[in-house]
Amino acid sequence: MTSMFKQAGTVLQAMRLPFLLLTLAMMLLVSAIATYEGFEWSLPLFFLICVAALAAHLSVNLLNEFEDFESGLDFQTDKTPFSGGSGGLPANPDAAESVAAAGYFFLGMVISLGGFFVYLRDWSILPLGLLGVVLIVTYTSRITRYPCCV
Repeated sequence: MTSMFKQAGTVLQAMRLPFLLLTLAMMLLVSAIATYEGFEWSLPLFFLICVAALAAHLSVNLLNEFEDFESGLDFQTDKTPFSGGSGGLPANPDAAESVAAAGYFFLGMVISLGGFFVYLRDWSILPLGLLGVVLIVTYTSRITRYPCCV
């Protein structure tokens, strides 16, 4: 039982929850601009969009944590508040699969909610959603490996 709690703690650590405040701040900014510009918007739909945004951020954080641990990068990087990972997986390597599973769980939430948004609106938003999924999946393995192109 203790191992399960330790793994759950490592997953929570890998989520880097304080960084999710940025996502919430951006969503509040979007709602403020929409209101200012006079757009009519639905609070329940906005809530689902916020859930999708948070799930995307969580997925990126967890998959980044897992991939950096698997590649050995976590063991070579000097840890700072903004780089070097959470330190959870080097301290508890047995939780690696749990961290990856949580990352893919949140990616599944993003895809499911994205499908719902396509159903509500129309197919024209699908390319943007697919781009988002590609960015989540390739963030660590591709995008962060080529900083000159960003």
